[in-house]
Amino acid sequence: AHLQAPGLKTQLLLGDAANPRDSRLYVLPTAADPEATAYVGAISFHSWGNGTPAQYRAWGDVADWLQKPLLVGEAGVDPGAWRNRAFDSYAYGLREAQQYQELLRDTRPQSLLFWEYTEDYGLVRVREDRSIEPTGRFYLIKHFANLTPLHSRAVESSSDQSDVLVSAFAKDASLVVHVLNTGPARDALLQGLPAGRWRQVVTTENSGWKESTWEHTPGRALPLAARSFTTLVRE
Repeated sequence: AHLQAPGLKTQLLLGDAANPRDSRLYVLPTAADPEATAYVGAISFHSWGNGTPAQYRAWGDVADWLQKPLLVGEAGVDPGAWRNRAFDSYAYGLREAQQYQELLRDTRPQSLLFWEYTEDYGLVRVREDRSIEPTGRFYLIKHFANLTPLHSRAVESSSDQSDVLVSAFAKDASLVVHVLNTGPARDALLQGLPAGRWRQVVTTENSGWKESTWEHTPGRALPLAARSFTTLVRE
């Protein structure tokens, strides 16, 4: 109230809890106080250590209850990975991508903030001459950051395979489908997509950001490479 009196637009971030595991209980007293929630601009939690689908959904339910944006203020897998550079591997990147797909599916956040772009969790390696070398993690994050339309809406999607995770987004006529395969190579049958030509971007451990086109017709399978991320874009 003191900040609003002179006309400042400052609002408070509710929660910003260190992990998603039942930490929503921390925000409930404030959430139940209408006078306090009047000053809340958004709700936040960090995803370190992962959570169960029910724990993720609980955070989304609080945001729906308060009608406030939900932010994953620090999206990350292992809060101690900076100590021994355990983050510097494609396997760690797959864990991150899997977590993001699970968060998008279960938590319904308005924003996922990757932690962090400095060398502590760097997506590139710095060579001796100070030039940079993108890693597989760089390209995995690029799928989310560069191909998901800004201010798009999430489209409900699901997979009947536990090691294949899907998220989809739409904005005007643009459609984007992210398909993460953490298991062996396989063919996937995607239902509900418009027929026609799609831009296809694929990242594997040995090849980052490989672009091509894919012609979708009803009943045609989409090949998924082992431990890969495939994004389909229709504009």
